[in-house]
Amino acid sequence: MSFTDPARITAQLNLSNMLSQMPIGMAIYRGRDYIIELANEAMLRYWNLTAADVIEKPALTVFKEEDRQSLKAILDGVYTHGNRAAISEVAAELTDAGKPDTFYFSLTFEPLRNEQGDINGIMCLANDITQSVQTRKKLEEAEKQKSLALDAGCFGTWDFNLLDDTVELDARCRELFGMPPHEHIAPLDFWKYVNEKDHPKVTAAVSAALDPLQRADYTLEYRVGSADGKVRWIRNKGKGYFNGDVAYRFVGTAQDVTEEHRLRDEQQKLLRLVDNSIELMSLLGTNNINSYINKAGMELLGFDTMEQVLTTPISELHLKEDYEKVSAHVITSLQSKGRWSGQMNVRNLKTGEIIPVYNNTVRIDDPVTGEVLAFGAVMRDMRQELAAQKSLQESEKKYRQLSNELEERVDQRTVDLRNANYNLSRSNHDLEQFAYIASHDLQEPLRKIRIFSDLILENIHDVEFLKKYLSRINAASERMSALVKELLNYSRLSAPELSFETVDLSAIFANVITDCELIIKEKDAVIHLPALPVIYGVPSQLYQLFLNLLSNALKFNEATPVVSVECAEIPGSAISGGELIDPSMQYIHLIFKDNGIGFSTHLFEKVFTIFTRGNANPKFTGTGIGLAVCKKVVENHRGHIDVESEVGKGTSFHIYLPL
Repeated sequence: MSFTDPARITAQLNLSNMLSQMPIGMAIYRGRDYIIELANEAMLRYWNLTAADVIEKPALTVFKEEDRQSLKAILDGVYTHGNRAAISEVAAELTDAGKPDTFYFSLTFEPLRNEQGDINGIMCLANDITQSVQTRKKLEEAEKQKSLALDAGCFGTWDFNLLDDTVELDARCRELFGMPPHEHIAPLDFWKYVNEKDHPKVTAAVSAALDPLQRADYTLEYRVGSADGKVRWIRNKGKGYFNGDVAYRFVGTAQDVTEEHRLRDEQQKLLRLVDNSIELMSLLGTNNINSYINKAGMELLGFDTMEQVLTTPISELHLKEDYEKVSAHVITSLQSKGRWSGQMNVRNLKTGEIIPVYNNTVRIDDPVTGEVLAFGAVMRDMRQELAAQKSLQESEKKYRQLSNELEERVDQRTVDLRNANYNLSRSNHDLEQFAYIASHDLQEPLRKIRIFSDLILENIHDVEFLKKYLSRINAASERMSALVKELLNYSRLSAPELSFETVDLSAIFANVITDCELIIKEKDAVIHLPALPVIYGVPSQLYQLFLNLLSNALKFNEATPVVSVECAEIPGSAISGGELIDPSMQYIHLIFKDNGIGFSTHLFEKVFTIFTRGNANPKFTGTGIGLAVCKKVVENHRGHIDVESEVGKGTSFHIYLPL
């Protein structure tokens, strides 16, 4: 068969197509110069070249110059001796998705022979093993990190195979238990290394960990012997692994905690010494809560349990003025000088008795970082000393005490009177408003109802007259109902208990727009609303705030309503005029702007007063309570509301709410 035989040409083409589509890289090199005769798509992708770049060119020119000599030696060996050659792992820097990356390949070189059996070429197969190499490297790195972590923490590891009853121990674990480095250890051999006194608790802990019903975590400290005869404390942490209800493996770590136990024993000795002291001894944390008070101190201060100590701030152990002294003088001196000594008062939690003590307090710093860890105090009860002094100075002290008491009473009465006057002024102001409501706003609908009723009685047979005045009675009663409803809503805002929670203002405003949907469509209103933040507040009250503002903007408008809301963050120090504003806090600044009828500047200070209306035009109905409700809601959130307006040019409400 000749080389031009159509069948053979077709077969070669089919073979060429099949090889080009192989998922692994393949190339054929011909002759001693290793001319590239064929390179499939996978191989071209690995080389990051095109067929035009490589076909009919020496193979060695494709590779990096530093790799050519070693590669030529491999190719020469295959071509000369006909032996297959393989490279298990080769790294290559290629481009993936436009970014350079490292890929790994395994290479195989096979000799190619002609019909006479002579070698006339080499076939190179390249398989992408990047994923398996990366996985292996990750496992190696994880194993290395685990080994470093165990080594840094001085941990040993143990592994019990419960199916074949074998144990694997690392060198550190053997060292901790005092075991020979290479001696075979069976599970039962462990008992001869564990202190006999600890056998029961070790048995119980292991049983619980390997019980399929409990599967408890194995965490235990016990004693072991050592080659030098010394007792060593070991902390074991482990876990049992189960196949169904059958435990097949028990794995864990061991750590030497002998020094911890020694320090714990020393600490217990010190604690017994401190607990038996007749003077109060305490440790105060930087959070102003005692972390320890001895028995004498607990009795002096009225504590029953250490749990009470750990949850009671020191502010409760002093009168207000004494605590202010502690904050202003004692803590300041401790932070600057490291110690404070002097007389102070403490309070017994049970009896309320104020007890004078002489206090010696020192600051306890971390010896390495210098960070303040706690404050240690020793306090001596001075009641007996002061009682003796009191008997010597009794007459003078009585006179002085009487004078001081009178002065204090006068001062207290002055404060009480000032507070009473302030509260009375507020109460009178509220009573004046409600009296005005009762005498005017609520009386007006009643007066109309009474007059219209009398007119109806006089014209009981006139149907048209009845319809007219019954309609007016109905309108008056509806106004009175609206006034009573608004008044109730306003009074509820003064409830002392407010349920604060996280509130998404965007969601609140969305609900308001939904509830006003009909009037918005009726007036073709346009509303510009940005994304609003989440704050801490009362959802129902914030809904009422936005509903009143939007309702007013839609109601008091003679054109097509356009309402826009702006939102920004602002420091409290930049807000003026708000009595409840905290300059150290951050606030959101909401600007609620409309194109309504507006109102005069002389009403700016009055518009938030209950039953004050910004417009007297009868075609704009309203109770005059809406903006008073807005102010109350904002003040309940410890914020501030202000207004800008001009008749015929709209109104802008500035609302500041704390973040």
